[in-house]
Amino acid sequence: MLNALGSEMMKYLGIEVRHRQVPSLLKQSEDERDPLIAEACISADGEIQEDEVHIEIRMEVISFDGKRTLSIQRITPYSGYEFKLTSTIIDWKKMIDTSTGKIQKDHPKDIDSSAFLVIEE
Repeated sequence: MLNALGSEMMKYLGIEVRHRQVPSLLKQSEDERDPLIAEACISADGEIQEDEVHIEIRMEVISFDGKRTLSIQRITPYSGYEFKLTSTIIDWKKMIDTSTGKIQKDHPKDIDSSAFLVIEE
């Protein structure tokens, strides 16, 4: 994972990876009223996957001035973490490219805008 993101990004990136049990994820989903967390614990058949440990991946970067952040969070069963990790890295790179790139003008008379997220000075 670290090699895929590159050493330059490691200067700015915070990563948290942890094992989670299904009951704690369901409790968090209920407490925070977040159905997406609970959805990660449900199989395609609609059954709760209580017997499998899940992996939670969080990544976040803070802008140079500290005013903006960009983050991603994924929860996946341990059996499918390799695929989810790969897709998370691809999505993360797209998010960084989009948020750090120049904002296109909607109209020729619009003023120039800086990127949404400025990581370096």
